[in-house]
Amino acid sequence: MGVLKLRTTKEDTDKQFILATQPQGGMTFNGEHYAQFGNGYRATIHVVDMPSELADFWLYPLVSKEGVIATVDYRQDETIDYDAEVTETVNLVDSQIQKATGTELTELEKEYSILIDL
Repeated sequence: MGVLKLRTTKEDTDKQFILATQPQGGMTFNGEHYAQFGNGYRATIHVVDMPSELADFWLYPLVSKEGVIATVDYRQDETIDYDAEVTETVNLVDSQIQKATGTELTELEKEYSILIDL
């Protein structure tokens, strides 16, 4: 007795993928900050401005919650010439290094090194 083989098309595969990944249950928007699905919640956070100095792992408290799956994406403002901005900052730090002494000199040299690596 032969084994019956079912042929699957790309359309069948796509339908199976959609069935496997679609939200379970209805969607509700109980507030403007998140959407509730049958299997959890979803939200988007836009960071539109940041301080000039950030602590290491500054985003960790947001993305390390139990049961949270986070995707981090970023974009740059296309109207800003970042090369020119970095060059200007390097020149400024270099001029400050010429006048600095002691601890301030050490800190400025670290900052200069970071900027050069950019």
